[in-house]
Formats: sequence, structure tokens, C-alpha cells
Amino acid sequence: MTNTRPVCFTRSLDVAMSLLQQPGHCIISRLPAKDLLARAKRVTAAACDYDGTLIAGSQWVAVDQLVPTVFHAQMNASRTWFFSHRDTGTNGMTIDNPDWFHAVIETSNDPIAEAAWVAETFQIYRDARIHRDQLHQVGTHLIPREGAIHLLELMKHRVVISMGIEQVIESWLRHHAIISPIAASRLLFEDGLVSGYHFNLVVGHTKRTAADRFRKMTNVQETDLLVLGDSAIDATMMYPESFNVLILPLGESDARLSEYRLRHIPTMWDKLTLILQSDSLLPLVHLIQSARTQNTSR
Repeated sequence: MTNTRPVCFTRSLDVAMSLLQQPGHCIISRLPAKDLLARAKRVTAAACDYDGTLIAGSQWVAVDQLVPTVFHAQMNASRTWFFSHRDTGTNGMTIDNPDWFHAVIETSNDPIAEAAWVAETFQIYRDARIHRDQLHQVGTHLIPREGAIHLLELMKHRVVISMGIEQVIESWLRHHAIISPIAASRLLFEDGLVSGYHFNLVVGHTKRTAADRFRKMTNVQETDLLVLGDSAIDATMMYPESFNVLILPLGESDARLSEYRLRHIPTMWDKLTLILQSDSLLPLVHLIQSARTQNTSR
């Protein structure tokens, strides 16, 4: 890996943020080296985000390419409205304005609005007559982040928890010969065409629910669990004693997404075990492999 700096061990948020502003790959641990290895050695299970984490890109972008251009304006308008109206205060409105409630997505109502936005997107997929086989093709063509498959193979138990589409992730996993349960929104089909969606949607705010159920059904303890994600939304899956890793891709082409990730690090800092500023998951793979082969009790 080029431009790799040594692992930095610090509990200082200010130091971490300063390091992340510097060019090149960077690994930041909130634990001392010995403790980091001891914790990594215990990891036998993983709860992983998908978009931006196990893959470098976004399944949403890939699926949107299946949608005829006649629907693009509607999709873009919905997404723009959703992201621009989240927790914007009073937005200059008074109580006599008919939109006093609907014009602002309060934090407490964000999970409902998020689910509604996803549902509307799925309705557009239905109107666009997207076929199941097209979604399977998308899944097989999404490229794993370097080290992602190896990381999943290291785990006795694993789960992919995503705000994306179950069938796309299922095809991706099958293509790479990985057996894993999935928590993602499930599309329904009639004659192969999208006809609707399962009511039990998975959105950012329900990821913890999926992680809890995964742990309950596999008897995975907090200390044995790796939680891997690329944003503050994934921090909801992180437990006090789990091995919590945030990946910050250097090759992110979406400047707004990159800024969002950095801006929310302070809200996640106390939960994190490790920050990996890299386009590869191989440093995490090597850390776990090294921990398993070393005697960390000395």
C-alpha cells in the first residue's frame, strides 16, 4: 500500500482529526497496541455495512442506471427534498404556515421519513418495470473493496446490514461464494418485475435492530463482534465492547459524502476502536490475522 503511515495510537479526537486531514492512508487506534491486538484476537463475527464499506461504490447508483430517464427527475427531486429538509429548525416558518410541520423533518421523525423515501424509490422501480434478473446482474458486477471477501471469510458468523436491496446483496454474496444472512430491504416481484416491497424495511435507524437480532440468534457476544461501517449511521450498530471500525475511503468521488463522514466523527469518536482511512480493508484483515497468531497475554 503506498503512502501508508504507521498506526497512530491516540485517545485525542483533536489529534485524530489532524491526522485525517493529512494525505495518504492512515490507521488510528483509540487503544494501545497491546490492547488493540487482544481485542482483535477475540473477533469471530462481523456485522458489516455494504455500500461504501464492503464495496467501494453504491448499489443505488448502479440500480438507478436501470431506470429510464423519464423517471430521473422524480427520483432526484425526492432525494433532494429529503436530504435538504432534515432537522433544519423552524426553517423561518411560523405556526400559521400550513407547512409548519411538513416542511421540516425533525430528528425524532427521521426514521419514518427515511422509510417513506425508500418506499417511494421502490415505487419508481415498480413503475420503471425493473426485472429481478437486472438486479441480480447489478449484484454480480459490483466490485468488492480490496480485502472485503477475505475479511468475511475470516468470520465464523457474519451478517450484511444495509439500507440497500436484499436481492442485489444476495447476488453479490453468491457471486463471491460467501454464505451470509442479510438485513436489507426486500423487493417483491410479479412475473419477474418489481411489484412492491416487504413492509419490514431496513433504513439507517433500524440497523441496530438487525444487529441485535443477529447477535441474539447466533449468541455472539459484544467482545467477539466486529462492527464495520463507513458513516455515522453505522455507528448505531456499534456496542460498547464490540470492535468498532470506521472506514474512510480515500477514493470517494462524492465530496458531500466525504465531508459528511468527517463532520460526524466527533459524534462517533467514543464508540470507535479503529479508524481506517484507506480504500482497502486489507490492513484490517492483516490486523486480525496477526492478532490471532500472536500471544497477546504477555
